[in-house]
Amino acid sequence: MTDPEYTYFGTVTETGEIKLPGNKMRRELAMLAGHRIEVKVRRQRNRRSTPQLRYYWGCIVQDILHALQELDPETGWRADGVHELLKFKFLPLVREWREYVNMETGEAIREPLTTTKLTTVEEEMYHDHCRKWGGEFLGISIALPNEQVEMFENETI
Repeated sequence: MTDPEYTYFGTVTETGEIKLPGNKMRRELAMLAGHRIEVKVRRQRNRRSTPQLRYYWGCIVQDILHALQELDPETGWRADGVHELLKFKFLPLVREWREYVNMETGEAIREPLTTTKLTTVEEEMYHDHCRKWGGEFLGISIALPNEQVEMFENETI
């Protein structure tokens, strides 16, 4: 059985006091009474949003997928392959590698980069790189999220 892990969101006052939610936290921490614990504090960031995710897979990945399939229909491009290509090309421009070094051997390994941990700002930077590459390399224009809404709203039936 794994040890419990709890996450709490709070604020820090100007005097450095940490303000956290009370009752639930006290109940959960009481289960760890008598044990050593680890406390990490970091600034809360907004993780990428569901609309950003839908836009990425529905517009960016799909537009690039169609362009790559037109470029060479025999390659068998799929959406997950396009995603892997975009991650490989552009995530290092948006997010730094985390590197772990074995102090005894000097061997270093890098944690694989993932889009799942991007903030909303990092996700938009990633989208921007993908759109620019689509335009420069594939000659396509990928609509911005607000342009998608405008196109939908202006459609007549």
